[in-house]
Amino acid sequence: MKEFGHKHVSPLEAEKPGEIPLHLVSFKKRLLRLMSIAGLCTSVYRYQWGVNWFTRAIMIFLAICATKAEGQSELEMSSERYAKAERFLPWNVTEFARNVEFEPHWIEADPEFFWYRRDSPKGWEYRLVNAKTGVNKSAFEHSRLAAVLPEGIVDSNRLEVLSITGSQKTRQIELRTKEGLMLCELATYQCVFPNPTIIAGSKSPDDEWYLTRSGGQLELRHKGEEDSVRLAFPNFNTSMRENAQWAPNGKAFLVEFIDRSLVENAPLIASLNDQGRPAPHLIPFNGGTRSLAEAPRLRFAVVTRNTNLATKPTWRVVPIHLEATGWSSAISGRQVFWSDDGTRLFILLASRDGTRLTLWQINPATGSAERVIEEESKTGMFWNLHWAGDPNVRLAASGDRVIWFSERDGKGQLWLYSLDGSTPPRQITRGNFVVRDLLWTSEDASKLFVTIAGFDKSDDPYHQMLVQVDVQTGEILPLTSATADHAIKVSPTGQHFVDVTSGFDRETTMSLHQADGALISVVETSDLSRLKATGWSWPVRERISIEGAPGDIYATILFPSSFDSSAQYPIVECLYPIPDGRWAPIRLGEVLLNRFTHAQAVANLGFLVVFIDAPGSGLRSRAFRAGSRGNLHSVGLDFRPRVLNELASRYPQMDLSRVGVYGNSGGANATVRALLEQPDVYHVAVASGGNHDLRFGGPWVERHQGLRFGTSEQESNVSLAARLKGRLLLVHGALDRVVHHAQTLALAQGFIEANRDVDVLLLPNRGHDVMNDPYFIRRMWDHLVEHLQDRRPPLYQITPLPEWMR
Repeated sequence: MKEFGHKHVSPLEAEKPGEIPLHLVSFKKRLLRLMSIAGLCTSVYRYQWGVNWFTRAIMIFLAICATKAEGQSELEMSSERYAKAERFLPWNVTEFARNVEFEPHWIEADPEFFWYRRDSPKGWEYRLVNAKTGVNKSAFEHSRLAAVLPEGIVDSNRLEVLSITGSQKTRQIELRTKEGLMLCELATYQCVFPNPTIIAGSKSPDDEWYLTRSGGQLELRHKGEEDSVRLAFPNFNTSMRENAQWAPNGKAFLVEFIDRSLVENAPLIASLNDQGRPAPHLIPFNGGTRSLAEAPRLRFAVVTRNTNLATKPTWRVVPIHLEATGWSSAISGRQVFWSDDGTRLFILLASRDGTRLTLWQINPATGSAERVIEEESKTGMFWNLHWAGDPNVRLAASGDRVIWFSERDGKGQLWLYSLDGSTPPRQITRGNFVVRDLLWTSEDASKLFVTIAGFDKSDDPYHQMLVQVDVQTGEILPLTSATADHAIKVSPTGQHFVDVTSGFDRETTMSLHQADGALISVVETSDLSRLKATGWSWPVRERISIEGAPGDIYATILFPSSFDSSAQYPIVECLYPIPDGRWAPIRLGEVLLNRFTHAQAVANLGFLVVFIDAPGSGLRSRAFRAGSRGNLHSVGLDFRPRVLNELASRYPQMDLSRVGVYGNSGGANATVRALLEQPDVYHVAVASGGNHDLRFGGPWVERHQGLRFGTSEQESNVSLAARLKGRLLLVHGALDRVVHHAQTLALAQGFIEANRDVDVLLLPNRGHDVMNDPYFIRRMWDHLVEHLQDRRPPLYQITPLPEWMR
């Protein structure tokens, strides 16, 4: 319960009885104005014709009352309405919608077992499923584990398990706590904080050797021994970040260094510290000075073991003669492949501007690097159509063939390469669909499990389905349908798969299947009974044909709870330009649990919230995405107004005279650009954490915009500041390490110089993820309510985030 003045309001309480519906506010305002005018005119008319003084006084009094009523309580938004919206913030949704989404994880060391987390009335519960027997049981004793942990470092009802590894005898879990990660042995229920000096991925396959950092040097240690082998790496300095990956045979391992020494640092200032002074922070300013030189470098070395001696093995460091720019780890990104015998190493790298992919073959004995596959495209090269997807590239166990991903025929498809060049590349998959994820490859690379989208023209082209592909013939065997979206996890052996099916016409289900698609069991189903009782309306998907578009455009619409089909509502578009993914939700979890949009909460304030995947967005054909290349500042803006017009023709409840837009990060850049380029379409905007000047680059911008530092002022929103007509709220976290707040301040300065009114909010000590800050959420709601609904926001405070969300 929360106290607001003299009222107690709970976010679980219903809307205040008797409150004027939001959609009637603008109508009542117009009616009251007409009453005012009519009353005054009647008074004057009757006065001129000699009506008695008492009648004249009554008419004037009624006119004054009607005029005053326009600014009183019926134009205020109630606290209960805000509480109703707060109910639908992602961290509150589980109170009335359980198991909206599932994420199964197969255990590599025990490949026929998978685990998952489910919502129970008491909190989170972890389950372990035996795919062969179908037995589903608790993964561990939750109360016993919570009891052995130090007091106060976990919420016993929400243990945050990151991984479950090992065989049944050596089962181990990795647990996130307030004090850092902990490793717990389930055989004994003993938990320890791991050695922070151990390099990620550096434990050998036999668990005997591992790499540590000690005194600014890297040392190789043997399990249970105090002695270590100090390794000397060329071009090594203490500021580098390291990762490691062993060859399957345990005879060598790759060490990767991420060198940021060339990246300029930029200052951030926290609020006053305990001594009453500003607390400065320095962060890498990626691409911040519009320079091609200032980018992180990836450096590699192979450490090989000599076991020919009778004594302890000796180790040799072999520098790899390959240097590349890279913002993130190639090892963590699954871009490194070893042949089974450890004699060959492959590294997949993209050029900094995203137009070239190269597969390098490394000789571990000499460190020499050779290009074996390279492909270029002016419209951008991708190893997966989704920015967060693993590379759709696989090395056969024999090390002589590679499955390769390419859009050379206009669609994302799979190709087969022989590494010795004995046979020309051959296309494996072909059709009007796109390959989404290469999930599993047999050892001889003859059979694949792949998710595809767009297989049937009548289906939603963003819905994934699972198919089996015969590499030799290209034959495709569908294993699921495309009538909903299927998130698939294939077992390490390829004998089973788990299918998490979701859509806007069904509850989410998680089911276990044999490799041929035969259903073994339905493991879990979401419980939406309490959600439906709130008056919640299912979202809808709309398919729209627009002249000149390179394909049909899809949009998702969210409705307020207790939606009134006879009313009109303001429109709010949630915007993000995403050339390497989609934006409009297709899964129920993306609506209710999305911490990046909070769209259902916004809808419950009395808006129709719209998501649009306009041309320039991803996961479709290369032609559909092409409009984004070098044009991130205006992706899809030529089509969005026409999409909104078409949606309004189908849904007369949409009021095109009141359209708002909001977005975070790259979405904030697009939000401001929409307000400035289309001022007659978009009237109100909230932009948080925005990279408002694309000339400053950064990894995501460079991948799609290219290396165009300082080439055009049009790539900066500041260039259009004088066009501002609508109401804009600019927000940024003062400690944002992803997008420096200087970009928002520069845009604010542009509006000042253009003498345009704008609201600016700099949040002290906040980072990039301001979307989950309760104060920001309330200020965004206030801005949309005040300027799109003409209502005065209530005095309201959103409950601080629960501990498990922070």
